[in-house]
Amino acid sequence: MVGVNSVLVEGVPNILSPLNDKHLVDRKDSIITFESETTEPGNIIYKRGHFKNKNNLKLVCQEWLPPHPKGALIIIHGYGDHGQTTLAEDARIFAKLGYAAFIFDQQGHGLSEGLQCYVESFDDLMEDSIIFIDDIQLRFPHLKRFIYSCSMGGAVGLLVSLKKPDLLNGGLILLAPLIKLDDTMVPNYYVVSILTLIASAFPSLPIVPGDNVLDRNIKDPKKREEHATHPLTYKGRARLGTGLAILKVTSHLQSKLADVKVPLFIAHGSEDKVSSPEVSKELYKASTSLDKTLKIYEGMWHGLTSEPECQIIFDDIIGWMSNRL
Repeated sequence: MVGVNSVLVEGVPNILSPLNDKHLVDRKDSIITFESETTEPGNIIYKRGHFKNKNNLKLVCQEWLPPHPKGALIIIHGYGDHGQTTLAEDARIFAKLGYAAFIFDQQGHGLSEGLQCYVESFDDLMEDSIIFIDDIQLRFPHLKRFIYSCSMGGAVGLLVSLKKPDLLNGGLILLAPLIKLDDTMVPNYYVVSILTLIASAFPSLPIVPGDNVLDRNIKDPKKREEHATHPLTYKGRARLGTGLAILKVTSHLQSKLADVKVPLFIAHGSEDKVSSPEVSKELYKASTSLDKTLKIYEGMWHGLTSEPECQIIFDDIIGWMSNRL
């Protein structure tokens, strides 16, 4: 691993300072240490805490617990993103509808520790997610578990489904999953070869050429600006090691489409210029799941739930989940 440091961003408070003993976990064997607990509208209990992964990195997590949860929604965010803004709002939407919602900032993202936006291997992200979901399963064994994954998080969600399909006893929701980058996002063969050589010595260098993904993510200019200027959103060029890890995992996933057997809800915008909607169609056709749904939303970009017409997406997802409880 490249040397790691806690991600402390100017303007964002360090929320991991110790609080008093009253914030207890639900089970004694939970891996999560909770630092705060509040009650939000609708009598929803909001908790913030952290857990540690195999490399002893502290990963910040949040959860929203309605009074009588009918299912568990585990959110896996995308590249350069975090669970502190848009996805926290998504979590609240589902919590108000009766779903316990959970999210953690992946290593090197948001408020979690790790070199910012550096991914050495997607196996690391998969293993962190399995640790997190395992804990939710132990604490809430009676709830159906749904993964709600966005972009790069979709790649992680697919890896989890291939490694431990039983963890997803509800299903896998894929929003613009990163199974294949849009062709315009990938440097040509010769550039990739040169960057691969440099990455062998300097994997954390942020010098991958190409457009900033933030400019292709969200259609609405105001929402795009809000997301791009948030202090926790990664704004630099992709690091060499991260870029190569993305190429590796997308190639791997394209070879495993037929092995995906869990219930699937796949959503993609027809105008997505980050990840390929055509490969979502291929996943739908190739998957051996007996329960699969594909929605292509005409004219929509990569950041589906930030679209002006996003309510139709939430309605489709909520209807799909309700039929599988």
